[in-house]
Amino acid sequence: MSDASTSGGMSPQLLEVVERARREPEGRFHALAHRIDVPALARAYHRMRKDAAVGVDGVTKEQYGQDLERNLRDLHARMKAKRYRHQPIRRVHIPKAQGKTRPIGISAFEDKLVQDAVREVLEAIYEQDFLCGQDNATSGRHGFGANLRAGLSGLLVRLPARTQCP
Repeated sequence: MSDASTSGGMSPQLLEVVERARREPEGRFHALAHRIDVPALARAYHRMRKDAAVGVDGVTKEQYGQDLERNLRDLHARMKAKRYRHQPIRRVHIPKAQGKTRPIGISAFEDKLVQDAVREVLEAIYEQDFLCGQDNATSGRHGFGANLRAGLSGLLVRLPARTQCP
């Protein structure tokens, strides 16, 4: 993945996190919630598919966007005051071949926004470990998932980089 695709559209504060992750491959990040601001939530909103499934709360992207700025400010204020609570996820089983089913979870629309904003912050950190690593069998955005599968233990500890960037 190129630097352009990693940093495109990121806030200056998030770019600082990316730079630190590159400079300090063994570094640890302890407080990242403040990196999720209203613009980060807005970026998450704009990344949502228009035709995505309706959330468990029955809210669509279009409905949420009718008063987007107020909704995002309210969501951010609740997160900042530690009043935001993830709504229960509805479990749905979708049919697969040979009569089997596959479970999926359907989140509320706001929860999807928060999840995507958190993904953006974590990806900014962990992708740096895989941008120039040759031991990763996959390329592009798969590095983040590979790092999680390698055993991410909490949000405070960063796995060591497997290879050093030139």
